[in-house]
Amino acid sequence: MTFSGTAAIDLGKSLCRARLAIDGAPLRREGGGAPGLAARDGVALALASILPLLADARAERIGVGAAGAMYADAEADALARALADDLGAPSR
Repeated sequence: MTFSGTAAIDLGKSLCRARLAIDGAPLRREGGGAPGLAARDGVALALASILPLLADARAERIGVGAAGAMYADAEADALARALADDLGAPSR
């Protein structure tokens, strides 16, 4: 299924959840988590958790809550840029 709309990502250490809103209808997906953005290779591991959940997405907006983001400003910015580049949508 291909969708477009808004994607909200909850990236935890044990689980990654995506909630997608398509014309007001919710779609939920889950996958493995990542150790946190401040961890070694944290951005790459976060992308590996998030991107499979959005593989068929054309998201207009993406919001991400990621473990460790509060303490890893540069990594949070790098994750936002990588998601924007990979998916062609702004990320916050």
